[in-house]
Amino acid sequence: MELGSKNILTYFTLLLWLFILLFFTKNYFFDYEQNKNNLTELNTENNKLESEINSLNKNLNDLEKNKNETIKKEDLDKYIINFTENNFVEYFYSIWEDFEIEKLDIDKWKLDKNGFIKWNINISLQFLNEEEMKEFLNRLIDNDSKYKFYIENFEFPMWKMWNWNKTKINISMYIYYKNKSIKK
Repeated sequence: MELGSKNILTYFTLLLWLFILLFFTKNYFFDYEQNKNNLTELNTENNKLESEINSLNKNLNDLEKNKNETIKKEDLDKYIINFTENNFVEYFYSIWEDFEIEKLDIDKWKLDKNGFIKWNINISLQFLNEEEMKEFLNRLIDNDSKYKFYIENFEFPMWKMWNWNKTKINISMYIYYKNKSIKK
């Protein structure tokens, strides 16, 4: 029986050493697991940041390519005209003499930092039918016209879609141009 009690004592000693080993090393094990999880999270965040940096670098390269492209003179020439307010008003009424213009307000023009002039225009018109209104709008945005108009606001009473008895519309628009006589 002496052999059996030695085995029990050996097992008990072995279990005691395992308990002591676990007791003193459990913090190291938990720290290892926490650090492993932190490393995984940091690697994921690092991958996201690297993809964002790659995207930003691609955008930067695109901007540098576009910076090297020059604006063609022909593109700017269509905005450079000899401009006077009288010529503009005459042009405006000659092009749209077919339409009943109730009111035309032209604000004072403003010169921007690039030497372009922006002129706000508000107009009220009456139309007999929808085709007449469409014709006016097509003339307004025609690419071949002397002045390039940009519609900012268009007011049209929707209930008039079914009842056309001289419908009134209001349009706020502006033109951009560079006057040959103004040097910047």
